Amino acid sequence: MTDLEIFRREGFKTRIEGKGKNFVFIIDKSRSMSEDNRLDGAKQALARTLEKLKSDENYYIYFFSDKTVGMKEGRLLAATPANINTTGRWVNSMSSGGFTDPRDALVDAFGKQNPSTIWLLSDGKFSSFKRVKRGNGRTRLVGLPSVMKVIRSLTINGNVRINTIGF
Repeated sequence: MTDLEIFRREGFKTRIEGKGKNFVFIIDKSRSMSEDNRLDGAKQALARTLEKLKSDENYYIYFFSDKTVGMKEGRLLAATPANINTTGRWVNSMSSGGFTDPRDALVDAFGKQNPSTIWLLSDGKFSSFKRVKRGNGRTRLVGLPSVMKVIRSLTINGNVRINTIGF
């Protein structure tokens, strides 16, 4: 069995790699995640993980490419069967495309979700630039700080565990 097949079946290891009860999942949905069914594998692993959470645990999910999409509720949800069912439909609606930039998801997670553990899943090198629209309808490229620099600025107090998973 490949690592991806094991991950699809077992999901994220919240009991072993997690701390606390507020879990945030930040999942890459960039164009490259369409290769080898990586995005589908991430979705399946996420579904297995949510099914295993206890009802007193909470979760929030972001998908990122060059744009970040968070759950519509905008807040952590209790891991109840009803919430997990609704979230599953939303997760399955995600498709791949775009660049690889998790920065907005990380900033939002730290600013709004009060996570105890974050899982950051990606298959590639993070983008070092983004396109910014100008007033005349054109776009220009703007350099971005490294993802590690963003994480260091967000984790000053060290209260949040961040796990990374590379495909």
